[in-house]
Amino acid sequence: MNLKYLNEIKESFYSESVKGVVRGMHFQLPPYHHAKLVFCMSGEVTDVILDLRKNAATFGKFEAFNLSAENKNMLYLPHGCAHGFSAISDVATLFYFVSSVHNPAADTGILYNSFGYDWGIENPIISPRDASFPKLMDFVSPF
Repeated sequence: MNLKYLNEIKESFYSESVKGVVRGMHFQLPPYHHAKLVFCMSGEVTDVILDLRKNAATFGKFEAFNLSAENKNMLYLPHGCAHGFSAISDVATLFYFVSSVHNPAADTGILYNSFGYDWGIENPIISPRDASFPKLMDFVSPF
């Protein structure tokens, strides 16, 4: 695991969600991209990473992880990866450290259901912003 991008934490955030909410797939464009360190402070989430690094062998592939207050797992996301999650418990709080300052103009994402991951939620609750993201197949990666 290469943590060089977290040598200096620039900001930290938390997100509280209820069961059925899907958030993501979020990232920031270069030069404001960042690495993240994510953990669940309360409840339980399924956390999903999507690789957007066009020269990586894992480009366009995803992995899902269970994060909970009980299992105390943490997840490192290198820059060039999109991040999303869904609350499994009635309420869940996700906390993350990032290696760059939030830049609204560079903050974007990939449509949550456009890259092959099955969230396992029949009618997910999606924010209008997250529903407006482009599909993975329409995204030209700068990473």
